[in-house]
Amino acid sequence: MSMALISLTLGLILSIIVTFKGGNMVTFFDVEAVARTDIPDECLPKFKAPANIKDPDKIKARQKEFYIKSKQGLAKDPWTAKIVCLQMLTPEGTWYGSVGSDEVGMLEMFWERVQDSSVYVGGFNIIGYDLPLIYIRSILHKVKPSRKFILNRYNSDVLDVMYKLCSNDLSKAKKLDYYCNMFHLGKKSGQGEEVAKLFKEGKLVEIESYCRVDVQLTKDLSLLTQTFF
Repeated sequence: MSMALISLTLGLILSIIVTFKGGNMVTFFDVEAVARTDIPDECLPKFKAPANIKDPDKIKARQKEFYIKSKQGLAKDPWTAKIVCLQMLTPEGTWYGSVGSDEVGMLEMFWERVQDSSVYVGGFNIIGYDLPLIYIRSILHKVKPSRKFILNRYNSDVLDVMYKLCSNDLSKAKKLDYYCNMFHLGKKSGQGEEVAKLFKEGKLVEIESYCRVDVQLTKDLSLLTQTFF
């Protein structure tokens, strides 16, 4: 094999690797979730009154505040959340997704779309949240995964933009909104904390739109930074 051909081959391989890592060959996705209502009592956070507070009214107020914050936090934990929206954007620009109460349908759609091992998946903090949530909900609903993703930074099938931008040092990780504002890519259309209220009010279109904006921003961010991170 001539040196020119070897050089051309290596250049092509490098181009493919850079393209994958940047997101051109990746199916990006995002999920929106709310707190589960079937969490066993043993798994719920427990309130413990501060030792320095003796006033019953103050203790009651603290307890109320604790459970409000705890409920908000349940949706942020893959173990105590359930999926109400899942949106996917293929490399060709085609959207697949669902929003509402058919969580089993969303899970089956996801596993169908990624069953081909040549499909790479990308997103923002999907190693720490979205993929674990999908796995946990699949187990509980007895939905069989079509493949296995290794949930760490060394998985070549997964492009986690958050992990990439913080160089795998999660103590330095920022929110999606931060990166997008810093690079003038646009703004998120809402915040994850609003999803529970929107879902309760039946505003599914708003949830779907919010989720899709996050997916698009994540892809744009990945493509913009691909040659630097």
